[in-house]
Amino acid sequence: RQVGDFIDDIERAIQSGGSHFTGTIVGNKTREFVLEVIDGQQRLTTTMLLLKSIQDSKSNTAKIGHLIRRGNAGNERLVLKPNREVESFYRRRIIENDDSATPEVASHHSLVDAKALFDEWLMKDEVDASIVLNVLLDKLFFILFLPPSDNEAGLMFEVINNRGKSLSQLEKIKNYLIYFATVNRKHSLRDE
Repeated sequence: RQVGDFIDDIERAIQSGGSHFTGTIVGNKTREFVLEVIDGQQRLTTTMLLLKSIQDSKSNTAKIGHLIRRGNAGNERLVLKPNREVESFYRRRIIENDDSATPEVASHHSLVDAKALFDEWLMKDEVDASIVLNVLLDKLFFILFLPPSDNEAGLMFEVINNRGKSLSQLEKIKNYLIYFATVNRKHSLRDE
């Protein structure tokens, strides 16, 4: 459903010629040129899946590999590095197009399904991948917020994820542990 909504948003932006506000990204700058995403990982991952579908589409003529991976040949890194649960699968199945990477958990299936929906959408005659790419690069807007401290970043994660959709007990425990680890400077616990 979220992928369908995202496609609808892009189609509205194409039809109107206007821009589209996609949401807020809350991050924590961990080191130079590295941003840990506290809130907005799903939006960014969905955007990357669409970029990869555009790159793979037959109608695409733009060179966009640098939007997906950066670095010198043989030493490239993903622009978006997903969480540990999906990182290896995402790299193999989505980025490297390795169909032998078999989905093992629900999030793997979600990645495959979303990518397939984007691929299918881009194959339609009325959809021009270069126009979709233009919307992604020039018409799609996020608000990026970088709290000044780890403590505030953890608190923001807690507040953001307790509003809107109802959270499972597991998500509430995860939010609390991230907040607790941040406030008490237990970085290894936070990473785990």
